Amino acid sequence: MADELIDLLDENDLPTGKSISKYESHSQELWHLTINAMIFTPKGEVLIQKRVGGHKVYPNTWDLSVGGHVGFGHSPIDVVIKEAKEEVGIDLVKDIIKFICISKDSLDFVDNLKHNEVCHVFICKLDKIPTVKLLDGEVSETKIILLSALENDLLDKKKSKNYLPHKHWPQIIEALKKELN
Repeated sequence: MADELIDLLDENDLPTGKSISKYESHSQELWHLTINAMIFTPKGEVLIQKRVGGHKVYPNTWDLSVGGHVGFGHSPIDVVIKEAKEEVGIDLVKDIIKFICISKDSLDFVDNLKHNEVCHVFICKLDKIPTVKLLDGEVSETKIILLSALENDLLDKKKSKNYLPHKHWPQIIEALKKELN
């Protein structure tokens, strides 16, 4: 499979209109666009995924419902829809996807490199979380957890090591609490 093309960003973290391969971006530690989205219900249930053991960034750790790179010329919202379908087999529509924040993060990567991402973060409210279908081989399992339990895990020094260390977890937790009140 050909390496995915992604947008090259300028010094203000905006797409330049030029593309670069995902491999080049990673090997040169260049900043690039990604998305993360948390799927949740009005009952306070959230869907989290566990990354496969062979993943290059934090293998075997729990993460948000979906995540991925924003391909060249694509919008972050379109990538949320694509990744939800590819990673967990859930069909999302634009009108339930709510933007939360942009988070700039540098995560440990293979070969002592950094995965430098400008992440657009979203939440997606569904009445019920449908049956999950693991499709793309990047996710080993999923689980539905209450928001309060997730927050407790992230605040617990030992349990938090089981989760990908996103800088934007606090913004997601706060946004979900507001949506549930």
